Parts: sequence; C-alpha cells; structure tokens
Amino acid sequence: MVSVIGVVGFGIWKLYQANTKTNALLTSLVKQQEVSNKELAKLRSSFNKIIELSENSNVPSHPQQKRQPARDSSLNIETVKINKDVLTYGSKDARFSLVTYMDFQCTYCQRLAATPRSLVDSANEGLVNWKWKNSPLPMHEPMATEQAKKYICAGKQDEKNYWDIIASWGSKNLDLTDAAITAKYKLDLAKYEACLKDASGEIKNIIENDKAESQALGISATPTTIIIDNKTGKMKPIIGALPMEQFINTIEEMAKE
Repeated sequence: MVSVIGVVGFGIWKLYQANTKTNALLTSLVKQQEVSNKELAKLRSSFNKIIELSENSNVPSHPQQKRQPARDSSLNIETVKINKDVLTYGSKDARFSLVTYMDFQCTYCQRLAATPRSLVDSANEGLVNWKWKNSPLPMHEPMATEQAKKYICAGKQDEKNYWDIIASWGSKNLDLTDAAITAKYKLDLAKYEACLKDASGEIKNIIENDKAESQALGISATPTTIIIDNKTGKMKPIIGALPMEQFINTIEEMAKE
C-alpha cells in the first residue's frame, strides 16, 4: 500500500479509497511497469471522470444490454489496415481511438451516437479520440448514402457541423431536408448544392472508401466500433449499441496489456 502511495501521491490515494471501481483500475495499472507515473495519473484521472459520467450521465442507457459482454467477432482486424487519417473528434495524438462504422438509417447507430463523444469529452489530456466512418448497409440504401452525402457536404463548410449533426441525429432532433440543413447550419446554398451534385466524385470516393474498408473488415452490422491502442497497435471490436461501461472496460483491459 505504501508503494501505491509513493507512485500516485497522497491526493490520488484519497480518491483511491473513495471509489472502489477506480481502485481496481488503479491497482492493475500500478502493476504495469512499462506505464510511466505521468501516464498512469492521466489514465486514472480520465477513467475516474468517465466512470462518474457513466453513472450520472445524460447519455442514454440501455438496461437490457447492461450486462452483455462485447460480442465475439470474426472481424479481420489483424489483416486489414484501418485508415486513421479521417474525420476525428478530439486530439489526433490520443492514445486510444474509437473508430465507429455508422449508418444514418440505423436506429442502433443513432442510439450509440452520444457515447463516443461523451467519452472523448470526459477523458482529460486527450486520452481518447473518435473517428467516424460511413458504413451504409445495403438494406438502407439509397437513403443511407444520400444522408451521408448531406452530412459530409454540410461538414465541408465548417468542421463543427459534422459533430453537431451527429449530436442532433443522436438526440433524434435532426431534419435532413436540404432546406432545414442549410438554414440550421447557415450553409452557403450554392456550395452545398454543388457538393451534393459531386461532379468531381470526391464525396462518392469518401463514402466508397469507408464502405470498402468496412467490407474488408467483415462488418455486417452497424454500429461497429474498433478501439485502437495507438501506443501498442492492438485493436478490439465492440459490436452493437452497448453502454458506455463496455467501452470503459475494454479500454481498461487494453491499458493493462
């Protein structure tokens, strides 16, 4: 016990006593000799905030899924190179990336939409970032791709629009008609309409590249999230709109490895 106090300091030790869930995380992390004191403190502080958020959060909870583990997956995460140079919410230098494959016509994706952003916002010092991938399923076409195009074209005028649209969509408060989007996000109508026409094929390529990656990975259901530890290169999938606790537990496990 004294050695733990020596590592993390008296102030952290007091929090250690107060939060049994954080205790387990801290104890396991202290045993990892390769983790620096600074990184350990950062991880602990971040997870403490995330755990508090998950217990008292505005993020929709899904009691029926609460006790479900991450589902087994046959995704080709060991053989497919995931393009990480994509739209990113949070620090691009974060240790962990949540790469979500989403479909705007998927109600489970809509249910999950608030979780990655909440994790990123709660983690201090840029521990986690979120990368969005368009993965419209065949059963939802052509609407899923059409909505993805609107999302991309609105975001091209102001990157903030990307995340505001996702937030509104997640809260079921998004009108994706062209008139509503251009008014709400104060878009240049001519530029927006030109973007939708996509004469250069740029928007189509963005969506097709995301879809190709999704298919190469073997993703057949959305939402699918792949958590990447950018320090070790290890990856773990989470399939479905699982609660925030599942994401915390998975990141926690990866931090121990």
